[in-house]
Amino acid sequence: MMGANYRKPNQEEFQFDLVPKWLRITMIILKGSIVLIPFIISSIAMFYESDFTIMESGLWHCIWLMSLLHILNYADEK
Repeated sequence: MMGANYRKPNQEEFQFDLVPKWLRITMIILKGSIVLIPFIISSIAMFYESDFTIMESGLWHCIWLMSLLHILNYADEK
């Protein structure tokens, strides 16, 4: 056995995931809904009510822009 050629096992055959596939899919759906809910609520609040003060309007715009930024980051990571 001195000169035997031992083959290194293929690493792809031995890969296993600690997180099941259904959990990854569930997390993608939950993360997407958590990102989209503030965007939808702030969009409705900005365009439904017109009697906001400057402070309230600025706050809703800030929430809307931050949620839009998170949507773009979420779409870019895939």
